[in-house]
Amino acid sequence: MRLMEIDPVNRYATVLTYEYEKNAPVGFSIGKYKDHKSNGYFTLRLNSNVFEALRTNNGKPEVNVSFGWTINVVYPVWIFLGPGYTGVGQYTANNSDTQKADINHNLKIKSAVSPEIGLLVKLINKKIGVGLALRYTFQYHYALDKEYIDDIGKTKHVFGIGLCF
Repeated sequence: MRLMEIDPVNRYATVLTYEYEKNAPVGFSIGKYKDHKSNGYFTLRLNSNVFEALRTNNGKPEVNVSFGWTINVVYPVWIFLGPGYTGVGQYTANNSDTQKADINHNLKIKSAVSPEIGLLVKLINKKIGVGLALRYTFQYHYALDKEYIDDIGKTKHVFGIGLCF
C-alpha cells in the first residue's frame, strides 16, 4: 500500500501568520492560499486589555474578527478580501461620587463593520521544505454609531508574517 502523496501544486497552501496592528497586537490568521483556486481565511486580533477586562473593570479592550476569500493573482502573490467586525470597549463609572471605593463600572462596546482587502506573498524554499508568508491588510471601519469613529478609527494597516505548510 502506497502512502498518500501530497499534491505538489498545493503543498504549501495552508498559511498561518502572526498579525500585528498597533491597537490589537495579538493576532493570527489562518487560510488556504491555493494555486489556481479561490479559498478562504479567518483572522482574529485583540489586545491584552481583553484579558485584563476579564479580571478587572478597566482597560480598553479591542477585538477584530474577519473572514473572506483568497484568490491567486500570479504566483507567489494572492489577494484576499472579506467582511469583518471590530469592537472597542470602554469602561464608564456608574456612580457620580468618585470618592467611593465601590464604584460600579459598565462596559460599553463601540462596534464597526470592517471590510478588508490585502495581499499575501509566499516565499518557499523547497530544499528545506518550509515556506515563509508575508501578509498586508488594509481595513476600513464603518462605525455603527458615527460618534464612535474617533475611538475605533477609520482605517487600519495590519502586517503579518508566518509559515506555509
